[in-house]
Amino acid sequence: LVRRFQRALDEAIYRRPSVETLAMQLNVSTSTLARHCRAELGRSAKDVVDRRLALEAQRLLVHTPETSVSIGDRLGFSEPT
Repeated sequence: LVRRFQRALDEAIYRRPSVETLAMQLNVSTSTLARHCRAELGRSAKDVVDRRLALEAQRLLVHTPETSVSIGDRLGFSEPT
């Protein structure tokens, strides 16, 4: 389940998916997803999403000429910082 969650997150990263949306896509409850993430990764599903978004922002900053403002917009952040 956690690997499917991570794949679904990777596929939807530019739409900034919520844990609820990803759980629905995987046909599980948010509590089931949260429980599996805690057991297998030692952190919450929300933390997994947040860290993945931050990682993608860092990747784009290093490997593209895009500005932090455009990357923030692209990833759905409310502020460029």
